[in-house]
Amino acid sequence: MTSLAAPSPLLAVLDSAGEPQALEGGRRLPLDQPDRAWLVEGGAVDIHARQRDGGGMRDFLFQVPAGGLLFGGEAHPDLALMAMAGPDVRLHPLSLPGAGLSTEAARVLAPKVDDWIKGLAAALARAVVPRDRSQRGLAGGERLERAGEQTLVARQGVVWARLELGRGRFVDLVEVFAGGMVPLTQSCWLRPGEDAALRGYSTVALLRAAGWSRRVSSANRLAAQVLAHDFGGRAEREARRLTERAESGEIDRDRVLR
Repeated sequence: MTSLAAPSPLLAVLDSAGEPQALEGGRRLPLDQPDRAWLVEGGAVDIHARQRDGGGMRDFLFQVPAGGLLFGGEAHPDLALMAMAGPDVRLHPLSLPGAGLSTEAARVLAPKVDDWIKGLAAALARAVVPRDRSQRGLAGGERLERAGEQTLVARQGVVWARLELGRGRFVDLVEVFAGGMVPLTQSCWLRPGEDAALRGYSTVALLRAAGWSRRVSSANRLAAQVLAHDFGGRAEREARRLTERAESGEIDRDRVLR
């Protein structure tokens, strides 16, 4: 008698958005639906960032194993986040509600949200190096006034920083205004402005609030903005390198221009 795997507890938290689907190895899934998540019921999925111009760069970001969640997000005009299926992948599409979750449901979902955020944060840490400045850990439930002149990171795990006053810069690149919320980890930071005031939230607290799915999906957009900047900088450096080689006669100038 063949035993069946127990259903994931996530299916009691998020509504199904369709039947589970088996994906062939190498098939790509654009993560551009902000109200959607996918439960990896089998296999493993690689997350990539890819320039939208067709001939651009593509980078591997991280892998989501069986039992993990993929999250959709708002599309970025220059860069797409893509899921690439490995062998024997089976994905179950799920809907992300706008209403806040119960404490019990939030505790079930929070570790999967944190895993997704940590994967994105690790990819951003490879792309952007922070400038030297004192760091301060922010905890869930903590409020800071006049938080400028320091780099804020998560004191532990994932902490969501919501700007109540002023503005700041996420990993020194993306400007965040009052009302904005960004995820912090040990390697993903916020540099608040001089007069900024903010509050930290745990992922469980975030999931209990209305609109949590929009906050989670916005992390994809933030990551795409940072990675698009990194891709652009690398493309410019490569173009300069090829031009310099062409000017020195090392390679054919026409090859650079093609």
